[in-house]
Amino acid sequence: MPRAVLTRHRRIITALALAPAVLALITLPGCIAVIGNDGGDYHEASGNRRIRLTSDERSTLPRVTSVADLPRVETKFAAELRQLNPDTTLDQFKAAFPTARFVERRELNGSTVDAYAVTVEEKYRYRSESYGYLARDEQWFFFRGNRFVKTAEPNQWP
Repeated sequence: MPRAVLTRHRRIITALALAPAVLALITLPGCIAVIGNDGGDYHEASGNRRIRLTSDERSTLPRVTSVADLPRVETKFAAELRQLNPDTTLDQFKAAFPTARFVERRELNGSTVDAYAVTVEEKYRYRSESYGYLARDEQWFFFRGNRFVKTAEPNQWP
């Protein structure tokens, strides 16, 4: 028999042999079994995407040990955020946040509100893992009549 057929037969036999054990575990009271093959692409605590790292990145990227250490808009742009107030104009905002991008415009209570997004994307290592993750955080900034209204999570309109 060809090798590929033998390998497939071994997989089937192994699956059939393991099936009773899996069924026994599933039927235990209070037991929850999750079966899947997601490959661990997401960091469980943060939902960030798993990525391969080069050897240089493995030695130079920041190591994160908790979700609190992840890069966030609030920490990366803390000084700029402190300068925002109700008198901040859209031009002043764009000068402070040159990477901000226009997201959407809505009519709310008879006036036009524009939303802009500031995003932080950075690679990091979790503890001593050999692979990395891509952390992504986004904050929206809302303007009514060219004046700053508020900052919030995405889609949290004023």
